[in-house]
Amino acid sequence: MAFDTGYALVIGVSSYQHTPAMNVPITVEDAQEVAAVLSDRRYCGYPEQQVTLLHDTTATRQNIEAALDQFAATVKESDTFLLFYSGHGDYGDDGYYLTTYETEFNAGKVVTGSGIHEKTLLEKIKAIKAKRMFLIFNACHSGEISPDSLSGSSDSIGHSLPDRTATALLGTGEGRVIITACRETQRSYFLKTAAMTFFAQAVADGLRGRDIVNRRGYISIFDLYEYVFASVSSEVKQRFGALGFAQEPELTIQKGIGAMAIALHRGQAPDGELDNQDLPPTLSGAVREVEPIDCQQALQQILNGEFTVSGDVNVVARDQIDLRRSQGAIVNPAAGAVITQQFGNTTTINTEGGDYAGGNLSK
Repeated sequence: MAFDTGYALVIGVSSYQHTPAMNVPITVEDAQEVAAVLSDRRYCGYPEQQVTLLHDTTATRQNIEAALDQFAATVKESDTFLLFYSGHGDYGDDGYYLTTYETEFNAGKVVTGSGIHEKTLLEKIKAIKAKRMFLIFNACHSGEISPDSLSGSSDSIGHSLPDRTATALLGTGEGRVIITACRETQRSYFLKTAAMTFFAQAVADGLRGRDIVNRRGYISIFDLYEYVFASVSSEVKQRFGALGFAQEPELTIQKGIGAMAIALHRGQAPDGELDNQDLPPTLSGAVREVEPIDCQQALQQILNGEFTVSGDVNVVARDQIDLRRSQGAIVNPAAGAVITQQFGNTTTINTEGGDYAGGNLSK
């Protein structure tokens, strides 16, 4: 059976032309496996010609942007669009990037313009008309992980999709759902000897219908997420929990969103459309439900150039500072601006027009 309305762009950035030390070959396997199960008529049923796979030297900024433009010209409101990205997400001086084959780094930061900037991503996604859109990111890998390297000898690579960027993606249109491999402050783990990352393996298994309820011949995005969350979080806990490591795939949705089909359930012929009866009573896992007004605010902030910074590379987003591993900072924003600072967990100082805030803070 074919899921004729399904379109997908699957990206695996495994190698870097200018920075071979960043190579993570396993991301190719992630992308190839997800693309294969999507286009398999025994499972998801996406027409093969509607699934675009980019990896290695084809996963360039130009090719990715061109593919998104092609989907914008082809996909209709009634269609389903899925984006799967496995690679590195990281920061430059002008904000967050999804890295590509030709991405360059300087002093630990993405060189401006050498990857898919979050603003570009938002613009490209906004142009795609589908009202069922699933954006899946595996963008924060913890090195080439082995049990030995988990003890601290391997540096983490990249940063997960920021919450604000995920929130902004929801604002690009109706029916957007974002799944990230981990929370913003976590890492996506894999074994050096494994064929795939834990996250991509769970996504592929879920799309095959493993432990997934058959809902009128479809796989519901919520059922898929709950399976992925349970599989990944338990696998990482079992293997590395004693070392203090955790990985919790995160679901970001607008409040009030209904049930949506992401694919056929094991190639079966559908029997009607999903409705509110197909919603789970409660959603388990790491779920962020966002108000529509917050989605639009985040979208406009990024489109207007108000970028976010990672504490690891000390990037500043106008009046917002994210310094997770810093002891503190002094900020001098525009006159009358509200000062927002982050030290470890979020602490907000609102001067309400004043110019000084003091005292001990514990939050």
